[in-house]
Amino acid sequence: MSRRRGGVSGSKHHRWNDRIINSDGYPMVRVGQGHPLADSYGYALEHVLVHVAAGRPAPEASQVVHHSNGDRQDSRLENLELMTKREHSALHAGRQRRGKGGRFGSIRDKETVKRILTSAVTSGKATIGQVAEALQEAL
Repeated sequence: MSRRRGGVSGSKHHRWNDRIINSDGYPMVRVGQGHPLADSYGYALEHVLVHVAAGRPAPEASQVVHHSNGDRQDSRLENLELMTKREHSALHAGRQRRGKGGRFGSIRDKETVKRILTSAVTSGKATIGQVAEALQEAL
């Protein structure tokens, strides 16, 4: 078995960290692969661990632990709330505006839309009529 450069790996390596941030922005804590809340790499979501460690029930497959203030890295117990996935989706859907086609858009303000569409016209990628139509749909 080959060793990595420096000869040190795992928890003895100087860059080892028992806490990571996943791709969705949630802190994860190393608990070991045998832990009931762990993923296949041995990490569990920090906010779920805090919730369960306080004696609250572990979320079932149809439930999530929600951050009340929206800060994914704020895992204080008073900021955590157990809810169904349906309730959670409805809560977040209520915070977003839907476009004309009923879809959620990533553009939130008129200035951003204006800048994007102005750029499209000046670059020759869109006509003023197309821009007017797109503005009406976006806002």
